[in-house]
Amino acid sequence: MSKKQKASVRKPFYFDAFRDYSKAVAAEFAFFKGLLDAKEHIRGIPSNQSLQIALKEVTGFLQDQGRPLDIVVKFSVIDPRSNDPHTLLLGTQLKPPQGDSQPQVTHSLCLADNDSLLAKVHSDLDFHEGSMEKKPSPHTQMGGRVSKFLLKHCPNKEPKIHWHQKMDKPRLPALPTCTALLWHWAFLEYQSSEQASDFLKAEHWKRLVKQAEASVLSPFFSDGVRLITHHPADGLLNALYVPLNK
Repeated sequence: MSKKQKASVRKPFYFDAFRDYSKAVAAEFAFFKGLLDAKEHIRGIPSNQSLQIALKEVTGFLQDQGRPLDIVVKFSVIDPRSNDPHTLLLGTQLKPPQGDSQPQVTHSLCLADNDSLLAKVHSDLDFHEGSMEKKPSPHTQMGGRVSKFLLKHCPNKEPKIHWHQKMDKPRLPALPTCTALLWHWAFLEYQSSEQASDFLKAEHWKRLVKQAEASVLSPFFSDGVRLITHHPADGLLNALYVPLNK
């Protein structure tokens, strides 16, 4: 290969799909549309009032994918070790780019009891290559601030919060997620709980999860294999950080 040809070869740009807001929104669109279509086939949907409310908000998102979406769905679960009852709050935030602001995709899981918020993790996709602070995309964080929207859905409107709200590092490189995968992960953790098992047993739910894995996880693993096989010197963890060195 000549020097000119070598110069024209672009260094592989890894994990593009997880720095593309439109692809993240497409995965969410497919899931929510499928969930609405499966309403009559998953026993846990009609019995969950917060999910019914969320699906009404999702209807507007399905009509216009350019609009923001901020939903929290509550599930009643039992801790498999202590047998303590908890409220599981699962949130999805989608914010399209506006002006100079960057798009946002955040999925959160928060555990609550009647008086307190007990634990919280959230997963982000980062799109801003011009950021002053490099961060992995996708990544998971523990703790951090509690949004007013999440507080709206807590059993206690002024709960005690069991973590330092200004502490949300380190950011941990993580598998990319979407609403379907976040919920499925949560249901697997609490699969002995009735509301979780209603979903896990339903064939329609299994199909939605399989579709989500194909659209979100498959390209991630394929890209990782490509990097490790053909460009191992670049480093897998290095490639997850944005902004990228092109």
